[in-house]
Amino acid sequence: MSKHGKTWVLTKAAMTGAAALFLVWALGEAQAANRWYTARTVNGRTQPLSAGTTTMLLPDGRLIGIESATVSNALVDMVISLYNNPRGDDNGNTQGADAGSVEQDAYEGIIQYCADAIYEATEGQHSLRNVRVYRNASRQDADVIWQQAGGPSAWYMNQQGIAANINMFDQFSGVNFTNNAATQEQGGYTLAHECQHYLYGVLDEYCKWNGGWVTLPANEKTQPSIMNNQWAAAGRVYSWLNHSIEYNTNSVNYAQYECRNTTAQYQHYNDGAWPVLSRSPSNDPLDTARRQWLRTNRGARMYYPELATSAPTGTNPPAITLNNGTAVADLPSRDSLNIIWMGSNVVVEIILDHSGSMYGTPLANAKAAAQLLVDQVPDNSAVGVIKFDDTVTTVSPIIIVTSAVQRTTIKNAIAAITDSGATAIGDAAQEGLVQILAFGHTNFTRVAFLLSDGQDNSSSVSPMTAAANYANAQIPIMTFAYGSSPDTATLMAMANLTGGNFYYSPASLGAIAGAFNDAMAAIAANQMLIDGFYLASASSLQGVNNVDAAVSIPFQVDSTIDSLDVSVTYTTNNTATLTVNAPNGTQYQANSTNASGNERLLTFEVASPATGQWAIAGSVTTGATLRYSVSAGVTGFTYYLTASSVNGDTVYYPDPINIIARLTRGPSIRGAVVRAVITDPYSNTTYLALSNTNNDGTYSGLYLASNGLHSIVVEADNSAGTAMYTWSDTLPAVDSNGEVPIASDSAVGETFSRSASMQVTMSGASYATVPSAPTSVTASDGDYLGYVDVNWEADTYAYYDAASLYEIWRSTQDSSSSATKIGEIDRAFTNYMDSSVDVETRYYYWVKAKNVAGTSGFSSSARGWPIFGPAIGVNNKETLSLLPGNTAEVAVMLEVGSYTGYPCDWFIVAYADSFGLLYYLNSAGVWTQAYGVSDIDPVYQGGIFDISSPYTVFLYNALPSGVYHFYFALDWTVDGSLSLDTIVYDVATLTVTP
Repeated sequence: MSKHGKTWVLTKAAMTGAAALFLVWALGEAQAANRWYTARTVNGRTQPLSAGTTTMLLPDGRLIGIESATVSNALVDMVISLYNNPRGDDNGNTQGADAGSVEQDAYEGIIQYCADAIYEATEGQHSLRNVRVYRNASRQDADVIWQQAGGPSAWYMNQQGIAANINMFDQFSGVNFTNNAATQEQGGYTLAHECQHYLYGVLDEYCKWNGGWVTLPANEKTQPSIMNNQWAAAGRVYSWLNHSIEYNTNSVNYAQYECRNTTAQYQHYNDGAWPVLSRSPSNDPLDTARRQWLRTNRGARMYYPELATSAPTGTNPPAITLNNGTAVADLPSRDSLNIIWMGSNVVVEIILDHSGSMYGTPLANAKAAAQLLVDQVPDNSAVGVIKFDDTVTTVSPIIIVTSAVQRTTIKNAIAAITDSGATAIGDAAQEGLVQILAFGHTNFTRVAFLLSDGQDNSSSVSPMTAAANYANAQIPIMTFAYGSSPDTATLMAMANLTGGNFYYSPASLGAIAGAFNDAMAAIAANQMLIDGFYLASASSLQGVNNVDAAVSIPFQVDSTIDSLDVSVTYTTNNTATLTVNAPNGTQYQANSTNASGNERLLTFEVASPATGQWAIAGSVTTGATLRYSVSAGVTGFTYYLTASSVNGDTVYYPDPINIIARLTRGPSIRGAVVRAVITDPYSNTTYLALSNTNNDGTYSGLYLASNGLHSIVVEADNSAGTAMYTWSDTLPAVDSNGEVPIASDSAVGETFSRSASMQVTMSGASYATVPSAPTSVTASDGDYLGYVDVNWEADTYAYYDAASLYEIWRSTQDSSSSATKIGEIDRAFTNYMDSSVDVETRYYYWVKAKNVAGTSGFSSSARGWPIFGPAIGVNNKETLSLLPGNTAEVAVMLEVGSYTGYPCDWFIVAYADSFGLLYYLNSAGVWTQAYGVSDIDPVYQGGIFDISSPYTVFLYNALPSGVYHFYFALDWTVDGSLSLDTIVYDVATLTVTP
């Protein structure tokens, strides 16, 4: 299925008390980021980033994709959603020609400088091409959410092409980027800094994570680097737009380009930016709690193999690809740039299969749904209709709709379609593209809706060739597999390749109308408030002798909503009297009623709805099932929910389904009530609360699934009143003062609700037996500051019986009966970092293995504890060997828990046993020779305090050959004397080879 695809399934089943249509549906990623305009072109082939960068096997046997290609000069396309509507000529490729276009020209200047920085940062491999700017905050699925004032930030897009965005602002840290050419340059480089996070997954080199982003001292920042200080590039200092090279290259000439081991980049990836860009995300390390958090919560970063071909290696610095002596208009970074000011209009080409297999009710339902879609196309947007069997015929050419008369003409033409012939999916798709391109209006959002119920058997153009052409034109295909035997694999692949959505349904009006509605909401960037089914059970009877059941389906309207579209479908062997009720009791009647076969569809439209709780209300025959949906048009930036499976839309046992949801409205929203409603292949429903353990806008949960298709609907609301805006989960840009500006959290302050959905297939599961307990459990004993690392070996008795989750249990006693579960981790890991520890406590750990068949017993216990007292390292290691003249950094750490403030002496000592020389660090921070222990003075005397991250005490760069020991010691007696009997110490050893 498409990563942004949806599947709707309707099946007949017997209902107690009455025959009814039992509705079970599976949606893929409703309201997720449908970024068909966010794309990358290599070797003349365009593919939306929403399709990921992996190679894909198509139904016709071809392999396509751009992961394994060796390419150069790739083009990248992006989408911006701008909060305002700046005045201008709507020509993004001219600046200064029109005095009335100054406002637009300012944004265009920022984008142009961003293009320069992306080109420079990728060694000229990537050029920014189509940048589409939507105004008045009309698309929240954009790459860039651009507001008036705040701190720019971002998270990276993962391999599924979703779950992230850039936050950009006019005003940042006292600078208005739109003021003049100088500030536009600063703004462009700031936007490009965030693009490095978002597009490439690299992290900052001016700060680190320590429960929040902490600015590093100047000597611990990579300089020059765009991930350190993009402001330093102002004045076209292009060296500052490059990335760091590998950590500790021992290069004297290019040491300034080396990644520092204290930066967020190194902290998360264990190396500099260029080594990371050059390697597959599968090789990113997962050996610390923060690195595991990054993969678990963000997914694997996007990967661009072409960057490895130009990456600097070894001690080589990045190349400077742009010349600051060249006029900016002539820079190669701008050769392909095309800034498009988008309108709010859409172009919809409806492509209907009317082959012989569509005879009767299937075709009637498809036509009824298509007619409904014509009514939904906004005024001043365009719609066209094509029908196909073994030939392709234009039913209605694409025209801009401005009147009810035009809509009626188009609907009458649809009504006249009859069934005949074979099926030519590829030819029909290609003709639809030809007509869309001929229509022009490139500032309209353009899309094709293609519905088919059969196998492609008579096309001269293969469906996948046509889909590739759509991808190159950056036009998505929303595909609808209809009836009992459609070419599902082909239609899925066509949607995937173009960034569209895929839908599957048998031949029913409710299913196809719902699918069309959902697809139209995605195109129009509307929000889904609720979407589901209501079974009118006996418990909802209005009266003992009344055969009608009361209906009340509540939904919340918040302050960002400016219109409602409500649809309800039921079978005609039931009766229903329904209205949409406002909070003040006003009842809205259906705007239209459509019937086809044995189904009836009611639609309601409400303009400018009042905030508060609304409801679909009335009565319906007991036992009937209603299918309902409420989508909303919005004004400005709104509450926006995305949901995805970190391990893709097909999960292979023994991995669980890893559900990640993101909730934002500009900043992220933490503290909301978020759950996943999971329907398995047997129509069993599971409710899974998604945790917000990191107190940010990311909500996650693991689900142990059986084989088959699972529909997952994620619901988010503020019913508990605890939702808060937060910037804590983003990667911030450094301000002009070199600091990390993070806004304080604030309350959301109103009730809202959103839903987002996806479809995930589990494959290869075989849960026949409960897994065995893990073996060889160990726990670190004072090795790490602030956490204990618990490790174990997996049960490998049978792969398909291996654990899908591990449970970690802990106690302060060596008895599992006293243990409590402190965490779970998926089977991708065989270690767990316990950070909820006290430095004064020794812990016992046990691990259990778990799958759907059950949970193993306890493993054997392991004793562990975090660092207590001093810790010292050389280049972050206990032992290190290096060549003479190279650099070795001695750093200390200390964490003492509730002993903070106790009086003590600190000693930091260096002993070169090769020469018999002894040195100590005195209270002035000067290394002083000592001739014995009695000569050593403390570096500090007084109340003890924590050093929660490595602090450099000395940097050696010219040591002669030999062996050196460095000691960090604590003595609880404040007497200025180093007592070898009472000290607590740690040692690190440096060997300088000849």
